[in-house]
This record gives sequence, C-alpha cells and structure tokens, in this order.
Amino acid sequence: MHFANYKRWGLNDDLAPTNHCIEADCADTSVSESLIDGITYGKGASCFKQLIFLIGWEAFTCGLKLYFKEFKWTNTTLLDFMGKLQEGYNQICPDGTVDLNKWIEQWLRTKGPNKITYEWTHDEGIITSFKFRQGFC
Repeated sequence: MHFANYKRWGLNDDLAPTNHCIEADCADTSVSESLIDGITYGKGASCFKQLIFLIGWEAFTCGLKLYFKEFKWTNTTLLDFMGKLQEGYNQICPDGTVDLNKWIEQWLRTKGPNKITYEWTHDEGIITSFKFRQGFC
C-alpha cells in the first residue's frame, strides 16, 4: 500500500499543468528543492520498479555493482548510472534487446502519463484486427 500511495502521488502531479520530466536541469540547491514532488518521488520510484522488471534483478544489481565500483566518491550523471546498468544488463543478458537510452527518452525525459490508444477493424460485427498504440499525453 505504501508504494501504491507514492505511485498515486506521482500520477496526480504528472496530470497537473505544472508537471515536468523526471530528469531536470538542476543548477543549484534552490532549484533542487523546487523539484522535490510527486513526480520526482512517486513517478521516479515507479520508474525504478519498472526498470528492475525490464532488465531483471540480477542485471540491475550487476549494474549497481559496476556503477559503485567505478564511481565511488565521485559525482556522476544520469548517463553514467544508466550506462553501468546497461553494461550489467549486457553482461547478464548478452542476447538481450533492451536499450536503456531509449527507455530514458520514453520515461525520464517525457512529461505526462503514458497514454494507450487502440485501432480496430471489424467485418459484420467480428473484430478482424486490434492494435494497441502507446504515446504520451
């Protein structure tokens, strides 16, 4: 239930006109304080959970180990972090097809909730094709 409340908080903030991407430019601490909201925490937590399911727990932890080994005691960027997660995924799933750069664009650099639409055709009341389409509001 605790996580569901965070997810709900993130969705509510993401539906507001003041929404923003999870990844945001942050020049100083005063800017960072304005970004601490449901999108940062609620949607961010949901994205982390989604990411773990996408690449798998073993690949995720492998990437974390690589990240902390290389970047201990230094400042890093999102691309440093995601690069090591991609490296961990590639080690654990050498034949895998997940591209975390694409995932970053779809989930961290896009504001608003995702939107699912559909297309369908029918012939004499029988559905002959049905396709889901994903986009963003």
